[in-house]
Order: sequence, then C-alpha cells, then structure tokens
Amino acid sequence: MSEYTIFPESHSVLSSNPNSIQFRTFEDLDDKLMPMEWIWPNWLPRGFLTILAGESGAGKSALALRLIMSITNGKLWPDGTFPQENGLAVWCETEASQSLNLERAKKWGLDMKKIILPLDDATEDISLDNEIHRNLMVSAASLPGVMLLVVDSLSGSSRKDENTTKMLGPIKFLAQLARDKNIAVLLIHHLRKKGEKDTNSVDLERLRGSSSIVQTARVVWAMDNPNNSTGYKRLRGIKSNLGKLAPAIGYIIDDLGISFGSLPITEQSEKTSAKEDAHIFLRRMLESGPRDAQEILAEAKQNGIAERTLNAAKSELGIRSEREGGPNGKWVWHLE
Repeated sequence: MSEYTIFPESHSVLSSNPNSIQFRTFEDLDDKLMPMEWIWPNWLPRGFLTILAGESGAGKSALALRLIMSITNGKLWPDGTFPQENGLAVWCETEASQSLNLERAKKWGLDMKKIILPLDDATEDISLDNEIHRNLMVSAASLPGVMLLVVDSLSGSSRKDENTTKMLGPIKFLAQLARDKNIAVLLIHHLRKKGEKDTNSVDLERLRGSSSIVQTARVVWAMDNPNNSTGYKRLRGIKSNLGKLAPAIGYIIDDLGISFGSLPITEQSEKTSAKEDAHIFLRRMLESGPRDAQEILAEAKQNGIAERTLNAAKSELGIRSEREGGPNGKWVWHLE
C-alpha cells in the first residue's frame, strides 16, 4: 500500500474460493461518492485535483488568494459570475512566503479567520513527505465548510525528483484528498525552462517534471503572456477531463491586487468574442455597486471595447441606467 494512501484499501473476502469473493460495483460507488459539481463553473471542480501552472512572477499565488476571496468573502469569480456558496479555505505554504501572502491578504481585505493553516506552527512549511503533515492536511480538509485546499507549490512540497514517476505519490495523495473530502484541491506548479522552439503560450508540455504530475489532475490552468505584453496577461484552461474548456480570461496585477478584463489583443478574436469580453468587463466594473456611466464608457474605450458592443452586453445583462441627483444629475449603471 502506498505511503500516501489516506484510507486503507479493503474488500470482503469470504473464502479462498474466487467464486465466493464479494466484489464492489458502480452502484457502491454511486452510494459513496458525491455527484460531480463545480465550485467555480467550468473552472474549479469539487472532488478533483486542479493544477495552476505559470512562469515565476506570473501571479499564481495572487490568483489563488483571489479565488479564496470568492469562497470566503463572496467576491465575484474572475469571469464575473456569482459564487453559489461561501465557506472556508485551507492554505498549505511550501515556499516560505507566509509574510508576503499575509500582507496581500490584509491589503486585499480577505476574511483571514476563514483561511485555515494545517500546522500548529503557522510559519512552518508543509511537506508532503511528512506523514504528520499529511494527516493534519486531511484533518483540516475535514472541517465543516472547507471548499478549497491550496498547495503553493509542488516544488517546495516534496524532496522527490520531479522528473521521475516518484512524484506520482504526492500528486495521488492530493487527488485522493480532493475525492475523499469532496473539496477542490488547487496545486500551484512551475514551468520548465523555455526552449528555443517554445512560444509564449503555455501548454502541457511546458509543465516542469514528469508527465505523471498532470496525469492525476483532471483540470489544468495556465497563466501566460502570449504577446509578451506589459498590459493584460491570460488565464486559460489547457486540460479538462470534465467538460468543455471555459473561455480564457485576461488579468492584470497591480498594487490593488489582481483584476480581470480584456484578453491580450491578438488573442481576443481567437479565444472569445468582443461581446463576451464586454460581459466580463461590465461584471468587473459593477461588482461592487453602481458606477458613473461616463467612467464606464471611458474605461471600456481604453480596453478596446466599442460603445455599441458595450451597450449590447449591457442590455443582455439587464443593467439598468438611472439618473442620480435629479434632472441634471449624472447617469449611473446598476447590475441587478
């Protein structure tokens, strides 16, 4: 039995006679496992392992914290959709970045009481090679209300050689943890060094280490910069065994955190329509409340969204226009 198995495997053997062995069926699975569902539709599945990959400095940890905001604070998902439920998250640090992530959490207004650290020493890094650490991760994932467990990152979590199948043990442990506790597990992972034939677009071949690393993950995301742009970069799915990949999302990171909107310009026609981009833009602009219509129009123009496209998206989303301050007041837009 693997040292990473959460629960011992067992079956009932009635006798040494093969005809007397009691086997399980898919009906038993149906009784034991929860129905497939998405925490973030078409992006983050409950009960499965998801990998988030990108270059150093791409913003992987920042994105993970932003996703936690949707779970703990009820903030809109990056694509502008509303969270269907709120709960707790577990953060497993492996790269000694506790101070940086704490500062981000404070600055961005995360509900820090809802982010669980598995170890008794809050400054200690998680090791997937440590049985006590694994057991504490299981205990933290078992707490009522836990929806997401983040491991940041794979390279710091184990001393096993990433380039061999030995890494399958830690990865399988995380997949089992997601399945048995019916939570989403998000594993942050790095890319191998870029080769001469590699483009700026990240695919599965760019993930560092053995192919066994992505073998057990049912969904894989990439954060990349396809045009080497100084503006918006790109978040997209590059693998899903659970359904159609969701449209890619543009993102940018500044002092205020990570924001979502337009895709890099040359990717826009390839990955999403102008109207879909306008939908994401309007949800992002109005997620915190009504905004001045002229401010929205000006920022849309800066993002390359035509006014006619913006108005079409506004109508489809049911956004209301109201004049504040009487007949001569300014127009504001409301997202219902």
